[in-house]
Amino acid sequence: CSSDLVGMPGANCSYCCKEAPCPINPSMFVKGATGNVACDHWHTWKDDIALMKSMGLKHYRFSIAWPRLIPDGHYNGGLGVNQKAIDWYNEFINALRDAGITPYVTLYHWDLPQGLLDPAAGKGGWYSVDNSTGKPDGWLLPEWKSYVDLCFRTFGDRVKTWITFNEAWTFTFLASGWGKAPGIPEYTDEGNKKWPWVAGHNILLAHASAVKIFKTKDRKSTRLN
Repeated sequence: CSSDLVGMPGANCSYCCKEAPCPINPSMFVKGATGNVACDHWHTWKDDIALMKSMGLKHYRFSIAWPRLIPDGHYNGGLGVNQKAIDWYNEFINALRDAGITPYVTLYHWDLPQGLLDPAAGKGGWYSVDNSTGKPDGWLLPEWKSYVDLCFRTFGDRVKTWITFNEAWTFTFLASGWGKAPGIPEYTDEGNKKWPWVAGHNILLAHASAVKIFKTKDRKSTRLN
């Protein structure tokens, strides 16, 4: 089966599913993967933390989902923030600390808000280029910086170590023709000669901007990787 993604925030893009059941990405279908349910950590986190504590784990690295905090990707002065997600992550982080487990947070683990990626509408996500020069233009950096700043402000009093991107090579180079997410035809080229490098450039700018924001915070004991 395939997921029902109709009506999700940002799902009005040109290539988004308009009627359930939504088709499975062909690259994932051949692997037998649908993405319907993974580890379901969103619902089982209390049991997961209890299990980690029973194992004597002292550290746990997890990722914050940008689409959960800002579902359509547009911060809009705070109006785009999903308070339910903020509450969930606050409760989760507090529970980890109460269990004696130190949280380590990754800011981006391949999940870009759908509202920031629609080739037909000129929203290229990490693949965004200037129409006149064809060079990477970092179009989504303002939204990325708003998201990053939100995370630092909201969770930084308890999270002391941050990671910006998880395996950028995978969601850029391998995504542009090798079947990894997002795997969008408009940004797939034979030999990976263009689009991975465009995305990589924008992501390096995003990493640098996150570092700059991080350094403005008065947290002497924190660390950004």
